[in-house]
Amino acid sequence: MWTTLAALTLVAAACGDSGGGGGEEAEEVTPEQRQAMIDLVAGNVSGEGEGDDGALPFDDAGSRCFAEHIVDDLGVARLREFGYNTERGTVPPTVIFKASLTEGEKSRAYTALERCVDLQAVVSDFLQAGASWPPEQADCVAADYLETGLLQRSLFTTGTDLLLNQRINEALTEARESCGVEAGEGGEAATTTTAAP
Repeated sequence: MWTTLAALTLVAAACGDSGGGGGEEAEEVTPEQRQAMIDLVAGNVSGEGEGDDGALPFDDAGSRCFAEHIVDDLGVARLREFGYNTERGTVPPTVIFKASLTEGEKSRAYTALERCVDLQAVVSDFLQAGASWPPEQADCVAADYLETGLLQRSLFTTGTDLLLNQRINEALTEARESCGVEAGEGGEAATTTTAAP
């Protein structure tokens, strides 16, 4: 549970780089090609089918909303570079968050994520399911945790980052204490997190 939560906790916050995307296409894309790419990306980020390592627990509406933003922002040609092939119906082995995105693309991807998915609710649901915290306390911890920006950073991180793990653990502990969650509530799972999905 905490492995997936850590995956939810990452997205690079940098905004300076706007290269490698912006929806520019080297070729004209038909509405059918655009829709086919949206379908591929939506299935990939939600964990449907193959190539969903690092997929996130988003519902269909959230996944499709995010996919539409990504396809329109990065463009079909850019997504093909990452391994999304609409003709073959194949996707890369990991989700778009783990692709070699520029810092600007990462920032825009996270913005799309925030627009399409209630991240506080997602994190809160994990806390309630995995740590058995009451909804009010889980919501409070989730809100405090998201303010740290660590979810942003971890979402686009590949491999294991021990320093990031430590910062996530500390942030969750501080959020728990700030929200009045006793150390024994929900177990100590809240202080054991992995940055890699």
